[in-house]
Amino acid sequence: MPKPDTYNRAEIDDMVHGNYRAQEMSMNDYYKRLNDVYYPIDNNITRLTARMNELKEEIDIIRRQTEIRAKEYPSIDDHTRPSIDANHTSFRGRLEESSHRFEDILETTHDRLRMHQGCIGHLQKRMHANEVAKEIMKNQ
Repeated sequence: MPKPDTYNRAEIDDMVHGNYRAQEMSMNDYYKRLNDVYYPIDNNITRLTARMNELKEEIDIIRRQTEIRAKEYPSIDDHTRPSIDANHTSFRGRLEESSHRFEDILETTHDRLRMHQGCIGHLQKRMHANEVAKEIMKNQ
């Protein structure tokens, strides 16, 4: 009959410390992954949001200028509506097109953010599970 492996206290302590080191390295890797994913995405989203807000302000300014210009040139005849130059019409079309494009960018950005938040949540759950396992190992 084979004799079971026997370990002395020093060997058991080495094995336990080895497990703690491995788990600590694993936790450091998880935190590094979390930081590598979260912070660049957060920075990109912040920049995109700031740029979109700037562009919205520019669009509002352009709309106000267009409205003011339309009011500045009333028709000589009060019964006739003031004419609008074709350039203003094409400009409004481009303005609306840009607005739709920015809304699409906003939706895409929010979708990506939700996806990455899910990934971050998953990593956090795994990290929590590792911390619980670490506490269990400490208490044993």
